[in-house]
Amino acid sequence: MLGSVYGVDVATSSRLTNDVAWAVESLVNYASGTGPLTADGFGVTGWEKLPDAVRANLASATQTALEAFPSDWSEVEYLALDGVLGCWHNALVK
Repeated sequence: MLGSVYGVDVATSSRLTNDVAWAVESLVNYASGTGPLTADGFGVTGWEKLPDAVRANLASATQTALEAFPSDWSEVEYLALDGVLGCWHNALVK
């Protein structure tokens, strides 16, 4: 998983901890099944094949396991948190 360590000019889930009015509005929206609290928590997902140079450095058991899958399947999944982590500090830290 990864997340931004720099503030961005869009609303992210970390706004829930920094803006009380927006958090209350989000709770009201959640009660009707809408709004940011209905999201799964990840703003971006992505998949890709490992470069051959990286794959060559994996343990042989891992390489063997990967060979069991079709050649066009992805080997890495990225899950990006939709909030500012601020160098891995608490979301309240700006």
